[in-house]
Amino acid sequence: LRGRDDSDPGVDDETHVRVPLIRQEVAAGPGMEIADYPEVSTIAVPRSLISGHNPAHLRAVTVRGDSQKDRQIHDRDIVVYDTRDAAPENLSVVSVAGQLVIKFVAVDRLKNTMSLLSANEAFPPRVIEGTELESVKIEGKVILNMHRM
Repeated sequence: LRGRDDSDPGVDDETHVRVPLIRQEVAAGPGMEIADYPEVSTIAVPRSLISGHNPAHLRAVTVRGDSQKDRQIHDRDIVVYDTRDAAPENLSVVSVAGQLVIKFVAVDRLKNTMSLLSANEAFPPRVIEGTELESVKIEGKVILNMHRM
């Protein structure tokens, strides 16, 4: 998922890094339509919170909904994800058939299925199989959640 401003996020100072904040909401629920060319701004993220990750591969999006509330990810939180880490079995930003969601991704290689799991019992797992798997892309692993108190 890229926006209109694909420039290098750059460095804010020795203690912070500028991470692109894509003006595309990610659903913690049924899904948000992906904008063709979302606007991009930046957000300052403390280096200490992204240790071990290359800032050039980080993106941030705003969460909408409460399907991840039991992971303490709430409506209007901002999550930072690493576009270089698209492995399953992680909490990830995922695009599914033109919709963007934040879910734990579980893969069953024997059944050839992918399950998108919420952290809220009100949202049942979404099992993806067959040709629908072709419409799924793990955009990146969530590495940081930022929310206001």
